[in-house]
Amino acid sequence: MNASSPSHRNPADSPALRIAILYVVIGVIWILLSDRVADLLAPAPATVSRLQTTKGWFFVVGSGIFFYVLIEHYWKTAAHSRSAAERAERRLSALVRSLPGMVYRRRMGTDPAMEYVSEACRAITGRAPEDFVEGGLNWNDLVVEEDRPDVERIQRHALERRVPFVVNYRLQAAGGGEKWVSEHGVGVYGSSGLEAVEGHVPHHRHKQLRTADVPGGEDERRGAHGGGRRA
Repeated sequence: MNASSPSHRNPADSPALRIAILYVVIGVIWILLSDRVADLLAPAPATVSRLQTTKGWFFVVGSGIFFYVLIEHYWKTAAHSRSAAERAERRLSALVRSLPGMVYRRRMGTDPAMEYVSEACRAITGRAPEDFVEGGLNWNDLVVEEDRPDVERIQRHALERRVPFVVNYRLQAAGGGEKWVSEHGVGVYGSSGLEAVEGHVPHHRHKQLRTADVPGGEDERRGAHGGGRRA
């Protein structure tokens, strides 16, 4: 669920740039050396012309072989990478489906929104994952209004300290009524600070106390141990 941004990639690491530079270097070396050899082997103008044509054809054929080898290597490497990524995605999807609850990733910033919500959100909220990811439905709008201040305060305090949080609150169910949930989350931090929150909302069939109502303070139930995860 974690994605790294390609915007910070070093242009010098581009395979296309390295191939272009290598091609230019080989071309320059070929021109300089082949001209020198042509002058030594064929001083007569007519012979030089034939050699120039011959070495031009050699360059064309050699370039074709050069690019064929590089492109074939690239496609094999890319195919292997795609296959590995697909296997990893299948394993992750199977793991997420086996969890007894909903897994999510929420983007932070000026426009906070869900980037990923697992299928289990249907059983918990009565709504489809697409409602949150594509439909613009805000998870916080489902939190019972009375619980929102405590939920936001506990989450904000934990994220500022870069510690995991556990907070229990009521959700407004799609069919009406309220449902108690327990949200376990952790911040994902990058060079610019907090980038996202990833977490898990287990299934609960019975009433839960809100974290703010539990004796012993927030730190005891929030999970104030360890640091936030880096992107």
